[in-house]
Amino acid sequence: MILVTTGTHVQPFDRLVRAAEQVALAVDEEVVVQRGASKEPAPHCRVVDLLPWSELEALMGQARVVVCHTGPATVFQAASHGHVPVVVPRSASHGEHVDDHQRWFASWLRDKVDLVEDPAELVEAVTRHEDRVRGLAPLRSSPEEIAATADQMASLVRQVARRSPRSYNAMNALVSLFQRKRRSDR
Repeated sequence: MILVTTGTHVQPFDRLVRAAEQVALAVDEEVVVQRGASKEPAPHCRVVDLLPWSELEALMGQARVVVCHTGPATVFQAASHGHVPVVVPRSASHGEHVDDHQRWFASWLRDKVDLVEDPAELVEAVTRHEDRVRGLAPLRSSPEEIAATADQMASLVRQVARRSPRSYNAMNALVSLFQRKRRSDR
C-alpha cells in the first residue's frame, strides 16, 4: 500500500492529490490519500479528509511507501516507522502555504528523504522508490540523534525566521518539541 498525506494545513494541496491519482493509475496496489483541506477528487484512491493519529500511525506501519508534504512532524513520523519518505513540499506560489518554509526544510533534508519538488514526478518517484533511496542515510530517533536534530532544527528556525517571520512560531514550536523529547530521553 502507498500512503499519501497532505497534512492538516488549512490551504489545500491539490497538486499532491492529483499526483496521487496518477500513482494509483500507474501501480497495482492500493493508494490511500489523506487529503486534508483539498476537495480534489481521486477516484482510484481510497480518500479520507483527515485521519486520527492512531489510524495514520497504523497506515504508516503498513505502507510500502509513504508520500507526504514536508511537514516536519509527518516526515519524522514516517521515519519512525523505518521509511525514507517521499517528500513533496507545499509551495506558496501555488497557494499551498503562506510561504516556502517546506521547500527550505526539504532542502535541508535532501540527503535523508526522497525529495520530489514537482508532484508531476511522483509516479516515477514511487515506482522507483527503492532505487532512489538506496544509499540515503535514514532519519533516526535515538536520543543522540534526536539531540543533534534538535540542535539542527534550532539553527533552521533561526534561518527561516530571517526569511519569513510568519513561519517562525510554527518552526519554533517544533524545536521546543524536539528539545523536550531530548530532555526526556536523557
